[in-house]
Amino acid sequence: MVEDTPPQGLNALLYFLNYVTDLSTEPVLPDHLMQQIESAYKPEMVRMMCEALKWSVEHPEFDFEEQIPLSYKNEEIYLYLEKVDRLFESKGICCKFFRQKDG
Repeated sequence: MVEDTPPQGLNALLYFLNYVTDLSTEPVLPDHLMQQIESAYKPEMVRMMCEALKWSVEHPEFDFEEQIPLSYKNEEIYLYLEKVDRLFESKGICCKFFRQKDG
């Protein structure tokens, strides 16, 4: 059974789908958005996104479509989350923000 309550950062990650024009594009998120995540978001929020990514890739059967209104099917959302997870990993975002303290 899948946990009904995903981590808080999931909705922010799903909201970013509004900036995605093509799920086959690599990287899946535009550079300006990645820069904004790294520089403008509070470390606690980025940590919540990282926790949500980890949770999401471990729960492919979760009904992501029910989280926020999107024009994507569940399989597409899961593919997007996998790509964002790899993108965050390649840029070291989660490692960086888990070492930082809020402030």
